[in-house]
Amino acid sequence: KKILENNIRGQQIDRYIVRSLYSNQIDPSELTPEKIREQMISKMEKQTFVTPEFKEKVEKREQMAPTSFPSGIAIPHSIKNDALQSGVSIMTLQEPIYWNDVKVKIIALVAISKKDATEFNDFFEKFVEIVSEPINTKRLSMVESFEEFIRKLKMMMEESE
Repeated sequence: KKILENNIRGQQIDRYIVRSLYSNQIDPSELTPEKIREQMISKMEKQTFVTPEFKEKVEKREQMAPTSFPSGIAIPHSIKNDALQSGVSIMTLQEPIYWNDVKVKIIALVAISKKDATEFNDFFEKFVEIVSEPINTKRLSMVESFEEFIRKLKMMMEESE
């Protein structure tokens, strides 16, 4: 059962964490959380993961409650599961940036489509559980490539089952 579960998790990681939406070790000195969200959303929009309305829904969600975690990650997302396709855009930063009083080094912008909301939420719950641990977020924030990020995340998922 454990092997099967790890296999499913691995497939979910490969499916939802998208290479073309990944940005590695970005210098945040000129950036604010809003600018970061804007950049990431724009990339998602260009690659037809989301519609132009997505930005407004993400900002609305951000105003309701900050999406940053004390472990050092922010997970901005929309108030609705109405993306064109589900995907997670990852950005790692060279230095932490303040995101509503919390220092973050990773941003995971999440888009969820209605059709795979159930499966995505199953994956996402596990992802949040892992990145809620400061040590995991720290290890993920130090990676030098997309491949390394995926490899580390898969290992963390396996260890936590």
